[in-house]
Amino acid sequence: MIGTACDRGEVFEGMMQKGIDEVEGAAEFYDYIEVQPPENYKHLIELDLVRDEKALKDIISNIVKLGKRLESRL
Repeated sequence: MIGTACDRGEVFEGMMQKGIDEVEGAAEFYDYIEVQPPENYKHLIELDLVRDEKALKDIISNIVKLGKRLESRL
């Protein structure tokens, strides 16, 4: 099984820079999409890679939405 990895994976990084539609093609390759608790991604805020906690939660929420969208196609 192949997973998307955490914040260093192409799905998470893509979601930070783009939106669901742009990342969907890349996500289709994976068997599962990994999402961790927001606390595990706080370093991205400290590194100024993510604006704030709300933006981080939006990224995670969009990844979950993408997973549900892909799951519905099975």
